Amino acid sequence: MTELKRNGSSEFYALLDEMGKLHDKKLHDYASNSDPFGNYYFAGKLSKLFDNPDDSGFIGRLGEKLYRLANLENGNKVPANESIYDTETDICVIVTLWIASRRNRRYKDQQNLKIDFAKKQQAEYNQARLGQAEQGISHQPQLYSCESCLTKFTSNGPIFHFIPGYKYLYFCSQSCKDAHLNRIKDK
Repeated sequence: MTELKRNGSSEFYALLDEMGKLHDKKLHDYASNSDPFGNYYFAGKLSKLFDNPDDSGFIGRLGEKLYRLANLENGNKVPANESIYDTETDICVIVTLWIASRRNRRYKDQQNLKIDFAKKQQAEYNQARLGQAEQGISHQPQLYSCESCLTKFTSNGPIFHFIPGYKYLYFCSQSCKDAHLNRIKDK
């Protein structure tokens, strides 16, 4: 066989040869000669199970590992790259990371709902006070106790946060409110 004359960087072609060897090893484990893209097609189909792209990313990676495991075991192949044990462990790690991601997203969604509810309550309170002021109704300042620093204060418009099913929490400042909510979140 005659050698093909290559132009340009010899390092470039050395890297291509290196990638070709790695590809051969990975193809042995992840797919077959008859279906060299099967692992990608399988992962792509699985990733469509979820509309959320965050979930799809995890499912795609999980699909690749499941396809590899099935390819090795169903074909009675000895792995050329990572061991079957490593693949099983990868599957567990991917699923655990996915669960952590999903829980984190749910927590953020719940926090956003609470913040939206508190903003709505504050706006309604402010609107009611404005309406009363426009009607000439004056209010004596009410005495409040800050939930964070326990300072007594009077105000016609305290900063508050409502916890559904619980009560209104009053704060003398935004920084006290933030500090208190961070302490609750960390528990």
